[in-house]
Formats: sequence, structure tokens, C-alpha cells
Amino acid sequence: MSDSFEAVVIGSGFGGTILALSFANSFAPENNPNKKVCILERGQWWFSHEINFTPKAARADPEKSSNMREYLDDNSKPYHFWAHPDNVEGILNLLAANRALTPQGIYDYKVLGNVHALVTNAVGGGSMIYSNVTIEPPMEVYRDWFSDEKEAAKLQDYFRKAENFIKVNKIVSNAGMSANLLDKTKAMKEAAQALIDKGNKDIVNVTQIGNKTLIDFPVDLSITDIPPGLIPADLQQRMKNNALTVADIASLPDIMAKLSQSSVCQRQGRCNLGCIPGSRHTLNKSLYDAVKSGNPANPLEIRELSEVYDIQFEEGKEFPYKILYKLYDKMNSSSPQKKEVSAKKVVIAAGTLGSTELLLKCKARGSLQLSDQVGKSFLTNGDFLGYMTLEQRTIDSTRGPINASHVAFKTEGKEFTYTIEDTTISKMVAPLVATMLELHAHGAKVANMDLLKDAELLIRFGLSSLIMDNISTTTLMEIFSTMWNDPKVRGVLIDILRTGTASDETTRKLVESLLTWAVTDWDNPYASPEERMARFFVFSAMSRGEKAGMVKLKPNWKEMEDQNDLGEKIFVDWPAAENTGIFKSMVEGMKKLAANIESGGEDRVFTPLWNFDNPEESTTVVLHPLGGCSIGKDVTVGVVDNLGHVFRNDGSSDKKKAYPDLYVIDGSIIPEPLGVNPSFTISALAFRAAENIVGAKNLP
Repeated sequence: MSDSFEAVVIGSGFGGTILALSFANSFAPENNPNKKVCILERGQWWFSHEINFTPKAARADPEKSSNMREYLDDNSKPYHFWAHPDNVEGILNLLAANRALTPQGIYDYKVLGNVHALVTNAVGGGSMIYSNVTIEPPMEVYRDWFSDEKEAAKLQDYFRKAENFIKVNKIVSNAGMSANLLDKTKAMKEAAQALIDKGNKDIVNVTQIGNKTLIDFPVDLSITDIPPGLIPADLQQRMKNNALTVADIASLPDIMAKLSQSSVCQRQGRCNLGCIPGSRHTLNKSLYDAVKSGNPANPLEIRELSEVYDIQFEEGKEFPYKILYKLYDKMNSSSPQKKEVSAKKVVIAAGTLGSTELLLKCKARGSLQLSDQVGKSFLTNGDFLGYMTLEQRTIDSTRGPINASHVAFKTEGKEFTYTIEDTTISKMVAPLVATMLELHAHGAKVANMDLLKDAELLIRFGLSSLIMDNISTTTLMEIFSTMWNDPKVRGVLIDILRTGTASDETTRKLVESLLTWAVTDWDNPYASPEERMARFFVFSAMSRGEKAGMVKLKPNWKEMEDQNDLGEKIFVDWPAAENTGIFKSMVEGMKKLAANIESGGEDRVFTPLWNFDNPEESTTVVLHPLGGCSIGKDVTVGVVDNLGHVFRNDGSSDKKKAYPDLYVIDGSIIPEPLGVNPSFTISALAFRAAENIVGAKNLP
């Protein structure tokens, strides 16, 4: 393994992958045989257990692997499978895949004060557990990021490049070859259309057909449904119109024979838990395609389980950047090796919180002279969760992609303010989510305590509070918190992730018993996940207009780092009370939709994580953190320029002076909330930066 690279990319999310593939194209052996790009990724590979596998010795050609699993196994790369199956065992596997337990975990749930954030720890970055929603924000959102409107308008060209790379489909039906809408999507569409028909002028995503205004409800998703071009457009239309001819029917077997069931959306609602059929266009697939040849001359190298903790710059050297990182063993997290590589060019793309934390450390150490704006302008993107209870109808909320349809609203003085999307809850976690929503909305009576009669269970997890007639959401959260912090439980979960088994079977069975109790409907113990969630309609939303917060290092961060402590080394100071207004606006939008989903629905909209009477004691759970290394016109107001160049704060009179070939390209550079899912915007910015660095002909 070389220690010097032409370029090093830190992280493999949208920004990191697009830049790394662009570098690899420009360093291809026929162009630059001695140049290579290295990705330092702190996580490992994750994919479906359903990928076929033949051991190397049993293959006809032992030196040839046929898929990602075989390639990774042949090359001793660290990998793991998505949590499964759809039961308590699956939930246990899901809990085990948490980075708070081990560096191999994919789900990095960060408790940062009144802001909690779920980010990814894996090859492929955020693409591995996001909902695949690909929405372009109106130019009004990003117009002021650039020096003039013409430059802002050019970003639209890069959205098209990003779209070609991401590959999108609209998936709103219950099957790829059906015109029958998903239950939840049909409800969302009809509610939005009813609002429009009643004269609502605040909905933005509409289309005009003659004198009729219709809701343009589907979202673009980076998921394969029916492969593009497989079914001719005229045949698709005749299928939708139930007007197939004899010749059409005769052609269908040939068309169906070309379908790969392993890569077509099966509407399992697992986008953020790991797609079992593998239909999502996750970035690990793009990276695998780039490295699978096994050719030593391949210009791209990926080093997994490599967590960067410092970047040092020495001017005048051929390789001026030294990147220091910890290399974790796939079976041992307690004693990582300290490693370093050098590079001519560096792209920091560790995600919003990862990149911000890294630059805060570099600034604190004096490794880099950075803007005083590092850590400032932290944003939650207005992420907000709500739900309504259903009393007169049932809606299946367990089928479909996580999000399939949306309604975009504007408020006074803005062309666009916030987005509300329908939300699927996967069958694996639906019973647990249903229990939480039932407790939150109505309170619940524990009808059966048989599973809790074990005295050891009561003592170990402090469950004496359960021996009562009623239980609250707070009590249930306290139970899980106590369980999570028990060293025996954590040991079992670590065993499960690393080896698939647990040496302490007693504790494992006790945890399974508790989970079984928590996910059971004691009024109807045989209720299916679909039945449990059919009582609720879940909304997810994002908004503009947020008051920004600040990311800071904890006072003892250096001591924690020296001890290889996996705990959080940052916290967030975020003005909850000042942001209550944007949440109220989104709740009003949810109520308008709820009123048209079911009569009286507006009175049964709840916000499980936010208390409007006491916002300072509320928690916001963020899936799309932004900012912290924001774009600015110079070092006094930004950390990077609009191409991602990192400003150098060395006291120079040139306030736009930047480090040579040092960039940040991810959500951390976005200077204001988008009000939509951010992956598409991050990708467009990455393509714009990549074209500037390596030229248009080398873009992936």
C-alpha cells in the first residue's frame, strides 16, 4: 500500500464518491499511470445477505469473482449484511449495527444536546441509509450562494449531470407494472388535490392541464423499478389503459425474462434500513464497479475502517498534506493502528458533522489556519416528524419506498418554504414504532406481564416501573436507555455484529423478551405489522427559514480521542425556541392534509419529538444536518468558497486566499436550509467542483 497519493478523499458519500471517481477517471493508467486517488472511509461495506456467494475454491475460475460479496471476500475486505429478518431478531441485529458500540456499525446515532442526528458509517456514505429522494430546490433557495444570478443559474446544469449519475425513477404504484397507487401515496395525492380544488394557493408543486390545476405529487427516487427502456412507451400506455393487444401479450414473456428480480424495487420500505433486493442506487455499487478489476494499476484505492483525525500542511513539499488516521481492525475496536498518508490534493467529504468535527480539531491543534466560521451556521434542514391517528379508515403505511410523494408549500413572501412527504415504516420496525405512537397518542395499558416475571430481568434493567397499570412513552424510553447502557447488553450486541452469535445467551434471551414485550399489541397479540401501522399516517417534513446553531468541540475531546473513546467529541448549541415557528408552519401543513385524509384528522396530528409548550426541553432528530463549513465570499464570513476551496486564515490582507488543492465537498458547505432532501444539491455542487478540478471530460 502506497503512502503517497496524487489525491486523498476523506469519506465516500455523495461528495466524496463523485470527486474520487472524477480523480480516478483523470488518473486512468492510459492518462496518468503513476497517479492514484485514495478514499479513507471510516466505515465498512454493507449489502444484502441475498447476494449469491460461491467460495473461491468452488468456482470454475477461482481468480474471478462475480459480485460484490465475492470480490470483498476474496480481498479480505470488511463487510456485513443489512439487519434482517422482519421480527425481533431483526431489531436486535439493527441495534447491533450501531457505531456507538463498535467502529464497524453503520448507524451513527449522535446525541448532541437538543439535536440528535442519524448519520452513516459505511462505504457509500449517506446513500446507504437515505430515502433516495432526489428533489431539486427552486433557484430562490441557492441564488445568494454565488456572486451573481447567472452563476447561480449554472448550477442547474450540474443538477442534470447529477441526475444522470444518480439515475432516478418515480415509484408511486404498488408494483412496477401497475397503475394502482400505493395506499399511503394515494391518500397523500387525494388530500393535496382536495386542498387545491378548494382554492388553496400555497401548494407549489402543481401542473396545469387545460383549466385544471393538478398536484404533481411523485418524487424522483434513486431506485430501479422497471429498468429504463425495457418496456416501450406505447406498450406502457396500453398497459395502463388496459388495452393490451394479442401481440402485446405475446411480447411480455420476453420482457419479463430480462428483469432481474434482485434489482427491482419490491416496496419493502427498507430504504433506510438496507434494501434487501438491492434495487437502490447506493454509492457503494459505483465504487465497487470502479475497483472490482483487481488490477494493481487501478487508480482508485479504498481503505476501510480508516478514521481521519488530523490534516497537516507543509508548504513547498511535493506532497504538502499529511493525513493522519486510525485504522481499525474488523474484529477489534479497542486498539486501532495510527497511520498516515500524504497527498497533493485533499477533498474532505466526511459528511456535515464529520467534516465539521475534523476541521474544528485541525483548527484547535493549529494544523490548519482556518476561518473563525468553522462550526457556525449549523442547520437541521428543518427536519420534522409528525403523524395523525386514523379512526374512520385504514392506510397501509408499510408498503413502498420510504418516501414516494410530496407536497411543497409556500408562505407569505417566499416562492417555497417547506416540503411534506408521505412516510413508510418497514415491517421489521413497524410493531415497535406502532407501540411508540400508540403510547404517545393515547397512552397504553399493559394487559399482560408474563414476559416480565423474571426477577433477574427486572433487577438488571430496572423495570420495576413497569409493574403498574399504565406506561408512558417516557417510561419506555427510560427502559431502553437503561438496557442500552448495560455492559452485558452492549457486549451481546457487539458479538452479534462481529460474529452473528452471542457468548452470553442468557442476556440475549432477556433482551429478546423485552423487545417482544415492547413490540406486541397486548389487546390483539396476533396483529400483523400492517395492522398495527394502519392506524397511523406518518409525515416527514423539511423547512427553510431556520435560525442556525453552532457545532463545538467538547472540552475533553482530546483526552477522549487519545483513549480511542467512540463517544461524541462534539455538541451542538441550537436555538430551539427561535425555531418553533418553522415547526408550527409545518404542523399547519400537516393538519391541512390530515383534514382531507380523514374527517376531523386535523385534530389528531401529533409531533412525537417536539413539545410546543416547552421547546427548550424538546428534541429534534435530524436526518439531514447541514452547515458548519459554509460557503462564503471570503474568510470573514465563510469556511470555503462556492467551489469548496478552503480559505486560509493566516492574517493575509487577501481575504479570499485559499489552501492549494484543499476542498470540502459535502453537506457541511451548504449555507442555509434547503427545505428538501439535500443529496441532489450536494451532488450538483460536487459535480460543479469536480469539473473545476479535473475537467468536464473526467466526470463520472
